[in-house]
Amino acid sequence: MDDTGPVRTPWTRAGPAGRSSRDRPGPEGPSSQIRGEKALGRWGRREDTAAARRPASPARTTAEAQTRVVHGTYVLRPGDEIRTNRLRLSLTSDGDLVLRDRNDAVVWSSGTHASGTHAVFQADGNFVVYGSDDQTLWSSRTDGHDGAVLVLQADGNLTITQGGTTLWATGTGG
Repeated sequence: MDDTGPVRTPWTRAGPAGRSSRDRPGPEGPSSQIRGEKALGRWGRREDTAAARRPASPARTTAEAQTRVVHGTYVLRPGDEIRTNRLRLSLTSDGDLVLRDRNDAVVWSSGTHASGTHAVFQADGNFVVYGSDDQTLWSSRTDGHDGAVLVLQADGNLTITQGGTTLWATGTGG
């Protein structure tokens, strides 16, 4: 290691002379030093290389909530879904467009129940559930916004936005 100083990261704390415990060689050094088929763990114990490179399991850490952006035109047929690690938007077999949380509880629904339905997030920004004869059963009423996107937000809200402006939302964030 050269003497230009430590690489600062949010989890590194500087010790004497600006060096951190992660900068020192040896057992108290970097948390994953690869040596042959084994790696030295954080406290100098030998670990399998694969285990040293594997991210922490979800049981030990809380995964950061994901956001998913959907561009038009996007079609959902019964049984199709769009998901993140926190939300799942699906069109049920009975024609209801449903948003579920990570516990599979319904947090929002279009209230549509008909056979032969499909949902379309259109290029004009409108999100529509159509019946079997292509009649509108439900709509977000956000047409006329070319380039708008459907967003499954990390906070649990489903929105349609354009240029930073929210045009429609389920109100399920929180």
